[in-house]
Amino acid sequence: MTTSSPLQLNHQQRHTVKTILDTFLAPLSATDTIELQRKMTKYSAIPASHVAWMAQARATTIHSATNTKEDGAGVVDAVVAVVQRSMPDTNKQQQFLRLLDALASPAGMVILSQGKHITRFSALPASDRTALMHQWRHASLAFWRQLYQSFAALTWAATYLQLEEAKTLHNAIGYPTLDPIRSAPDYVPVNPRPRLPLCTPETILDAQYDVIVIGSGAGGGVVAAQAAMAGLSVLVIEKGPYHHESDYVLHEGQSAQRNLERGGTFLNEQSTMGFMSGSLVGGGTSINYSASLKLPHYVRQEWAGFGLSYFTSNKFTQDTERVCERIGATTDGIRLHGSNKILMEGCKNLGYHHEKIAQNSGGHPHECHWCLAGCRDGIKNGSMNTWLRDAVDHGAHVMVDQRVDRVVIDPTTHQATGVILASNNGQLIRARRVVVSAGTLHSPGILQRSGLVNPHLGTHLRVHPCVATYGYFDHLIDTHHGTMMTAYSDVVADLDGDHYGAKIEGMSHHAGMMANATPWHGALDHKYALLRWRYSTPLLTVSRDKDSVGNVFYDQNGMVKVNYTMSKRDQRSVLEGIVASAKILVAAGAREVRTMQATVRPFVFHDDEVPAVDHPRFQRWIKTVRAIGCPAIATTPHQMGTCRMGTSPNDSVVKPTGETWQCKGLYVADASVFRTGSGVNPMVTIMAVSLHIADQLVQSFTDSAKL
Repeated sequence: MTTSSPLQLNHQQRHTVKTILDTFLAPLSATDTIELQRKMTKYSAIPASHVAWMAQARATTIHSATNTKEDGAGVVDAVVAVVQRSMPDTNKQQQFLRLLDALASPAGMVILSQGKHITRFSALPASDRTALMHQWRHASLAFWRQLYQSFAALTWAATYLQLEEAKTLHNAIGYPTLDPIRSAPDYVPVNPRPRLPLCTPETILDAQYDVIVIGSGAGGGVVAAQAAMAGLSVLVIEKGPYHHESDYVLHEGQSAQRNLERGGTFLNEQSTMGFMSGSLVGGGTSINYSASLKLPHYVRQEWAGFGLSYFTSNKFTQDTERVCERIGATTDGIRLHGSNKILMEGCKNLGYHHEKIAQNSGGHPHECHWCLAGCRDGIKNGSMNTWLRDAVDHGAHVMVDQRVDRVVIDPTTHQATGVILASNNGQLIRARRVVVSAGTLHSPGILQRSGLVNPHLGTHLRVHPCVATYGYFDHLIDTHHGTMMTAYSDVVADLDGDHYGAKIEGMSHHAGMMANATPWHGALDHKYALLRWRYSTPLLTVSRDKDSVGNVFYDQNGMVKVNYTMSKRDQRSVLEGIVASAKILVAAGAREVRTMQATVRPFVFHDDEVPAVDHPRFQRWIKTVRAIGCPAIATTPHQMGTCRMGTSPNDSVVKPTGETWQCKGLYVADASVFRTGSGVNPMVTIMAVSLHIADQLVQSFTDSAKL
């Protein structure tokens, strides 16, 4: 495989793309327009003029204000950009182009429509194009379902996720495209911080460090701080960019492009799981939802059962408490709002477990819904603003936008002696110890390129499959106000007595998220769903996988790829999370519930019905939800386990100290060392484990001096 050159679409292919997009976000007929206006009369916060505009909106005209080329050029360009980011190798891009050619060919349409049409897609009436999308959505074969899902996702990415071009669309649904407070040019942050000093490859020629840390996230930041505070010379190498608080763009789509691996969510090889991974200074801690949960006692005991006694020791407890103190993890200052308030109310009414989620904000109110794009206020205590600053204050150097190709290992002593950069003519930087903290997706690749051979390297991938369930209310929710994630329930966290199940968490949401998570049942239903954005809220199912099978691997350019197949057991965890979420929403007063199951129609209480979980129609709908099963696609922001820790090289990659079995002085400190999924947002656990590994690293210098 090779990295692609800029993707070019010919006139026919561009026309086909426009038609696809205008099928999903299509102008309504006169009859459907009247129906939409009738349905929206009860939602007074959405002006009638906005409803009228939305009724006639089409994908290819929302960019018209910024168009300087042919009609619809902007939205097609947006699609091309998304395809290049999500399918960066030439072969897959060519497959996409061939698919567009097939849609424009009578012979191709015979195949793609399974014999129903002999006319090119763009020449079909709107009703036939819609029917074909529904045909694919309901197909028994995964290929057709994935075809529908891909075209729908491209539509929403090219519309709702745009910055300037989508403002009219956002305005129609009452969604502020940017954080309306913190995006103002004269905004003064709550906690302004100085910029981190950075070095470049040229400024450290011929340098030798005691410790090189590859990665600056939850693991790398901690190790760098501990090593620097112990008096060791430290260099942190981060492949992503550095964004000071003032650099963050508080916009859903722009944030993903700037801060995530591959510029957004990318799919596994099976097209069933979307992976999200931070790629910037601070890693995921700079853009996560601030959830600061401790590793549960049952996971600690499970990991200790693999011979890792550290996890049930007082030391792990102390390390966890130290992490929480340093990052200011507390429930103080939380004011429940939006989905989090709904979750707490619904759980209380049902007698379900419910609890607040500690935030790493030092007890300060942190009501910034756009903090998933980075904390402009400087309140969120991610790695960048805690451990990494500790490291710099003690003399550590930080280098960004530099990918490490491999670790240099002395063939005689089997000792790590430095790293080779992928750029700058393969510059060698020498070190006495190397710590790989590149994350679950990339740490195995660095070790493999460094010559390590271990059957467990890159395997045993564990994730938290996540899906959203939406509730619609008669009153405004405005989930974009307030803190992002402050409440959870463990009502289905232990399905079979083995502590594998799902957490239900409150989650703020944005327009693009909602468009992607809401199955498309036609243009009318889509517009009705999105126009009520301010009246809706999601609950997030965060499941803990048990026996699913996954691994990471790499193409010849070092790009990560993922195999992941969810087991039936783990699909049930997700499904029970959906059911619990639906019940919680109804118990809190939701009059409509939508799942991410493509073929399940939303449940709607009639105007004369009181929302109740024991309502017979709702109970029958729940049976349908269970019968349909897990959604075809889930997402995961939490990846773990590909360099797992153990007591023998026969079943692990690293020792209980974090040092690799095969190479002295080479450590791994990130979520890849986890034995299983943590079952909670993993930031605090990564930091605590990395404190332990950092202690072992520092001790190794003392031990060496004694020899």
